[in-house]
Amino acid sequence: MMSSWLALTCAVLTVLICNTSSFNVDSICGLDTTPKLVDRLESARSVATNWLSNKREPGFGWSLGNTASAVTSLQLVNQSWVADPSLDMRLTIKELQLEILSVLSRSERTLIPNAKHLTKHHRVTISRLPSYVMALHATCHDNTDFHGINLISLLEDNMRQIRKDVLNDHYQQAQGILAMCSTGHRVRWQYVEDLLNRQRPDGCFHKPCSSVCTNERIDTTSMVLSAFTCVHNTTSFISKDDKLRRGIDGAANCLLNSHESHGSFGNAINNALASQALLSAGVSPSRWNCHATVTSVIDAMHEDGHFGSLAATIHILPLLAGRHHSHIKELEFACPEDYFETPKPSFRNILPDEEDTINVTLEIQDDTGNIYHRLEGASGESLLDLMYRMQALDVYFSFESEMTEWGEYITSINGIASDQDGYRSWIIEQIVMKQPVCIDKGVGDIHPEDGDHYKWIHRGCTSENDIIPTIA
Repeated sequence: MMSSWLALTCAVLTVLICNTSSFNVDSICGLDTTPKLVDRLESARSVATNWLSNKREPGFGWSLGNTASAVTSLQLVNQSWVADPSLDMRLTIKELQLEILSVLSRSERTLIPNAKHLTKHHRVTISRLPSYVMALHATCHDNTDFHGINLISLLEDNMRQIRKDVLNDHYQQAQGILAMCSTGHRVRWQYVEDLLNRQRPDGCFHKPCSSVCTNERIDTTSMVLSAFTCVHNTTSFISKDDKLRRGIDGAANCLLNSHESHGSFGNAINNALASQALLSAGVSPSRWNCHATVTSVIDAMHEDGHFGSLAATIHILPLLAGRHHSHIKELEFACPEDYFETPKPSFRNILPDEEDTINVTLEIQDDTGNIYHRLEGASGESLLDLMYRMQALDVYFSFESEMTEWGEYITSINGIASDQDGYRSWIIEQIVMKQPVCIDKGVGDIHPEDGDHYKWIHRGCTSENDIIPTIA
């Protein structure tokens, strides 16, 4: 009886997953996309999806810690089941939650006095966190409040630690960047720059090794290229764009130079990851014989729908739907309308007429570096108004404030709060002639002019002589 019930639920899961409204395969290889290739892709996707769904264990997850990656891949090829999931799909998502909570509960924990939730989990390795973050976002969960735990902050902690490791794993570092970027969270320039500084003259990314590590070079460079492209397409790093663009071009050239004439980058996983990276970077399919490469991936599929292993099938499945991990951000549109909080229309996110527009640079500095934003608003608006508009329009900027008898007080910027001991707080400075000067006005009383540059810094002023007197 139990086996019959499991068979029925697996069948329901397969129908739900395969009932996809649309796929990006009609033009996956540009003008070289033939009707035969499209038919083969759709057939391979259906068979591979069926195989993967049937590989779930009785607990509704996948073995060897593959549940998060499997859920993300299945969601990438079909978004429709999230809005109205079946019982067995809900059990699969519940299994994902239980796995993550189990890993967190076994990790070393540090509690801050009076804190309401765990703040650090040192033993949750970066190799798992990106997969968890992407899977939770793909299934309509808030990564900043997963049962009281901010997984994005936890991922940030891991990224800061991996920066200190000279022999760090470039693949994991890039995957961490991609997880933050593809789920709509800000990426610090330092993480990107660390990888750029480790890029080899040929544009590739890999640890020092002999020719036997070709597969690792392809996989790692593909992951880095996907991460860099996501950052380039979603984040504005003033004065850094040229360096990032060179890194993207170098990684793409590394893959193109590793491409064999018959349309292969190596094994099936190499072909799938490289293809997804080049597609995300917008590299013309004609430059890497896309038709032959995708065909070689399909040819590697076994008759029952797998590609040699569970992990290989999970990696390859999104390509069969013309998708890649940069599409994870789009998955939120399949979530219930009230899941992702939408800013309410107000005067703060209605742009002024062009002739009244001012542009202001806002710089954010904390212990890990600097991030720049361009604020656009109306002449006469306060800096607080401009910040509210930026928060409504830019997922990479957020702040919290409270009203005091001295005016609006900024208590947190981008998730970093003022220190509870009072020794450090967010201080606003104006950059005048490239020199910082502190301001003693409340942020609601600062009225920028076009071209002004303001800087929030997480510390105190350097000198009382730097303070600009309040103008009555």
